Amino acid sequence: MPSLPIYSDYPEDSLQRDSLLNKIKWLMIFRIVVVTILLGSGLTIQWNVLQSRPLELLYIFIILSYAFTGLTASFLNQFGNLHLYAYFQFGYDLLFETAMVYITGGVESVFTSTYIFTIIAAGILLFRQGAFIVASLSTMLYGALVGVQFYRIQPLFIPTQPLLFTPVNSSAVYYKVFLNACAFYLVAFLSSYLSESLRKTHQRLWETSYDLTELQAFHHNILQSMHSGVMTTDLHLKLTSYNFAAEQITGYTLSEVYGKPLQDIFPELDVPQKMNPLLRNMKADRLVQRQETAIVTKSGTTVFLGVSVSLFLDNSGNVAGLICIFQDLTELKAMQEHVAQADRLAAIGQLAAGLAHEIRNPLASISGSIQMLNSELTLDIEQASLMDIVLRESKRLDHLLSDFLLYARPQSMSFAESDIMRDVILSTVGLLRQDKRFVEEKCTIHVELPQDFPKIVCDTQQLQQVFWNLCLNALQAMSKGGELRICARSERLDGWKLDARTPLEVAVISVSDTGDGLDEETLHHIFQPFYTTKKQGSGLGLAIAHTIVKNHHGVIRVKSSPQEGTTFEVVLPFVQYYW
Repeated sequence: MPSLPIYSDYPEDSLQRDSLLNKIKWLMIFRIVVVTILLGSGLTIQWNVLQSRPLELLYIFIILSYAFTGLTASFLNQFGNLHLYAYFQFGYDLLFETAMVYITGGVESVFTSTYIFTIIAAGILLFRQGAFIVASLSTMLYGALVGVQFYRIQPLFIPTQPLLFTPVNSSAVYYKVFLNACAFYLVAFLSSYLSESLRKTHQRLWETSYDLTELQAFHHNILQSMHSGVMTTDLHLKLTSYNFAAEQITGYTLSEVYGKPLQDIFPELDVPQKMNPLLRNMKADRLVQRQETAIVTKSGTTVFLGVSVSLFLDNSGNVAGLICIFQDLTELKAMQEHVAQADRLAAIGQLAAGLAHEIRNPLASISGSIQMLNSELTLDIEQASLMDIVLRESKRLDHLLSDFLLYARPQSMSFAESDIMRDVILSTVGLLRQDKRFVEEKCTIHVELPQDFPKIVCDTQQLQQVFWNLCLNALQAMSKGGELRICARSERLDGWKLDARTPLEVAVISVSDTGDGLDEETLHHIFQPFYTTKKQGSGLGLAIAHTIVKNHHGVIRVKSSPQEGTTFEVVLPFVQYYW
């Protein structure tokens, strides 16, 4: 299969067109310089030599050269085919050289060699094809000039005084034409060969440079796109490169750390202190370490890093320094500590739940015994008061233990499609209206429920506990009376807000009061267990409600401002098949 050319003889590439355009401009500049030298030389000869050849024709062609160059230069940038434009320029140069040879003695002229310069220029600009075309035109024009001289033909445009040529015989004609034709084609071959070689070398160099640039850009983009920090050092442990992730992790830019010792940025990193004599005698697999260290970033924050240290080799396989790849483990460390703490709390919770369960049994026995004694004994007023205190505190302690067990050991979920308005909201409101705390607080309850509200897949008993706790807290927040408002609506929510894969329809049930509201501190800790602002509260009501709603794949949103009341919004998905 024949090899493909490096690129076509008529490249359309903009860079090659610009190169050809610049060469044509230099060709035109060179022509102006040459004709200017000829003009000065002609004037000098006529001034100093009385019996010189008539040079009027030379002056005419010099003027034409100026005019031709200026006219064609004005159309250079608008010309589409630069190769045709170059042939046009070379054609004029050949005509000018032929006229100059004719004027200065024909076959005896010393300017015959000017054809060679045009052929060389054609080889440089138009390569092999252009060089041989110009060589052929040079041969034909020179042959025509020799024929004119041999047959003594006098052109019509000669001056009033005819030009005198030395007569030539036929053998001289053949010799001159053959010799110059061989010279022309030999120059065309050599110049085009050198030009083609230079072009191919330049093309290969450009391709290699382009591939190298692309490879450098590829490696640079990979390094800059990595989420791991990458840095390299020389044999003296001074930093030489630093990617974008390293800048993000440490806070230092490459310009700030370039040339600095590695220990300035990573003071606790375990690497040999004298790398220069050590590394030159080490194999690449002798220094591969994985370690963890802590650094202080530019902003003063301490971060934990996992660092892999290995030898950095140059193109010859010699050790040139170190390469370090590191990741920010700060969040991972925090997560590990959080998981460990959660495990500890879970163990403590299980222990506490077991203790609470064991405490309920003797507490029930104590409460029952006190009730029996209270009914069988005749007590005075002070003794009866003490008995009432024991019974009341026993009930409060039993209620506290029940709430704690409900939070620590939540009941298993029993999902079913339910009418949440009737089975949960209205039933909870009915219980509130019968509760003595509702009567004492002198609060009003206003319920706004839409007609035909969609059913929800839920556990109605546990949701009753949620709304009971929320409503009870609302009533207790309105110590001077107020309005408890319960509203319901449907809403379309982005799935990621509930850890779902797709957007979904949810029910939003709000419980609002007109109490004193909550401050920022309380809002931040409101769902933490045992956190309470009440004197007699257990701090488990909202924690239990939050856990139950979370087990329904929902959330509780809180809106509150001091002196403006509080609104709890319970967001529940209508169905449970998203998880």
